[in-house]
Amino acid sequence: MASEPESVQADASSATESPPRELNRLEILRALRLSVWEGAFAIVHGALTTGVFVTGFALWLGAGNVALGLIAAIPNLAGLIQIIASYFGERQKERRRFVAWSTFIGRALWLPIFIAPFVLPFSLNLGVFLLLLALSSILQNAAAPAWTSWMSDMVPPDHRGRYFARRNLIGGIVGMVIALPAAWFLDVTTKRHPAPGFGFSVLFGIAVLGGVLSFIALLRQPEPVRHVEPVASGARGLASMLEFYRSPFADRNFLKFILFNMVFGLGQNLAAPFFTVYGLKYLGLGYVTLQALGTITSITGLSSTPIWGYLADKLGNKPLLTIGVFGCFLLPLLWIPCRPNHLGMNILIITILNIMGGVFWAGVNLTQFNLLIEFSPPERTSIYVAMMAAVTGLTGGIAPMIGSLEMRLLEGWHFSFLHFTFTNYHVTFATAAFLRLGSLLLLRPVIDAGASGTRDVLQQLGRVRPAALRHIRQIQRGEDEETKLRATGALADSRTRLASGELEMALTDPSRAVREEAARALGEIGDPKSVDALLSALRDPGSGIEAEVVRALGHIRSVEAVGPLIHLMAHPPPTLSPLTRLANMRSLGEIGSEEAVDALISELTRVDATHPAAAPAVETLARAMGQAGDPRATELLVRCLETGQAPPTVRVAVIRALGELADARATVSLRA
Repeated sequence: MASEPESVQADASSATESPPRELNRLEILRALRLSVWEGAFAIVHGALTTGVFVTGFALWLGAGNVALGLIAAIPNLAGLIQIIASYFGERQKERRRFVAWSTFIGRALWLPIFIAPFVLPFSLNLGVFLLLLALSSILQNAAAPAWTSWMSDMVPPDHRGRYFARRNLIGGIVGMVIALPAAWFLDVTTKRHPAPGFGFSVLFGIAVLGGVLSFIALLRQPEPVRHVEPVASGARGLASMLEFYRSPFADRNFLKFILFNMVFGLGQNLAAPFFTVYGLKYLGLGYVTLQALGTITSITGLSSTPIWGYLADKLGNKPLLTIGVFGCFLLPLLWIPCRPNHLGMNILIITILNIMGGVFWAGVNLTQFNLLIEFSPPERTSIYVAMMAAVTGLTGGIAPMIGSLEMRLLEGWHFSFLHFTFTNYHVTFATAAFLRLGSLLLLRPVIDAGASGTRDVLQQLGRVRPAALRHIRQIQRGEDEETKLRATGALADSRTRLASGELEMALTDPSRAVREEAARALGEIGDPKSVDALLSALRDPGSGIEAEVVRALGHIRSVEAVGPLIHLMAHPPPTLSPLTRLANMRSLGEIGSEEAVDALISELTRVDATHPAAAPAVETLARAMGQAGDPRATELLVRCLETGQAPPTVRVAVIRALGELADARATVSLRA
């Protein structure tokens, strides 16, 4: 999960001097746009101080496998500071300055990191680097809970997937644009410049500049009013502190999510330091080659991030996280077939690996972050974020050291099979892969309210065709009536829930025909999340699509619709057509809840079953009760049958309903 705070834009003077206040819609939009810029500046720093660059710098300083494992562990272990920082952040009336200064100082520490090798004895360089890296990581992690709480207040819940996807997309573009030239520059300077460390110094200097720009953007961002009081201090402070730290442990669903992240974090970080080393030392690839291949990951990640965000808002985060984790399980295994002196095959395999990695890691990072915010109560967001960062940071910090130990214990070991030699690298990669796979067992019991099941999501995705996506776009763009009618009809046939949001918007279209077709399509799709939009259309006296709406509610079979449907049946407006009234009865039968059956029975007792004019209503009521399958309707239906005066069509409907109920009490009457 992303741990780097990032931010947004607004008026400078009000942001830096005025206390937090309620922001209007325009200010929030400006703030969110600035957050995208701030994130891009933060990515400049992050891209040049992680991955191949920090690994190459460590190798230049003489780092071995143990030191490389420690370098990978430090940023994760630094997450433990979030436990303390979360409480401190909650005591602040304003989160902006705390976040800005903490991240700025942490990023500025890379200034002495790239100066140190030129002024200190070489023997001290690695130790000083590890110390400064630890301080930098601690300061940047300290700001994470407050920043997440800040952004949780700023971004509307139903747009988090799409907003953070867009933010990650732009940040990813910046990272990709800066990383490849940086790798080329590093290759040239390390091979041709008389002082090999010159290349690292230039790159780290640019990284610090990115940190400065991020700092400026953070200070310009307005902070919304906190709707919860800061943590109390003084005499009541100790009790408040204990309750503050206890709250995440009382949340069983959150504890399950933490356990999943712990195991997945082990699989994510166990072999992380050794993929680059494997490419540089074992396969003989250069910085430019590795970074160029890594650019493929960036491109596919950037391309897929908006799709993940859209799907997360539509289908829920947990099923998409499950899919992403399974994809990430395969990635370490794809390194195993790579062998020295097989450049063409290696590049092909790593290209496939990076394409998959870009897609699946984009989904994992986004959905993990969304679930963390979703599971965190607004008044306790910071401690939830801190606890997650601390626990997963601890496991993520231990994992590289375990990987280093595994690499050392198996150093020199090899096993040949079918002309292929397995080494300590391959065993470590396989261990990481199966830890990732095992974490799915722990994700399964996590509850993501409102999310679809993984199998259902796969089925929904399997139904998506390019034509369906084109029809969704046609509704979004608001094209002519005929085009929208064709689009809504086609989406009803496709039955993809991805179209639910657009069809819900079409319920308010100026064209009645489009509104009717949209309601029919929502009924065919059957997404329970559409019930609220359909009920709003039902309550709107000017919609004119009551019949289509009640049919759709019946198809969805949501108990939330029972109350409004009963009210419509008991108190029909003068403009309600007889066909809509009958459709309402059928829908209550489709839903079939106890309350719905009670309403149908009550309605049938008020109708004269022997009167020819009441025949359509009685037939419909009988069929609805038969479809509901509730035996409480048997006695009333038997009485209707035994009167002997009901019209033939009514008697047939009652007989069929009794057959569907299969209640032995009706046997005598049916024989007669």
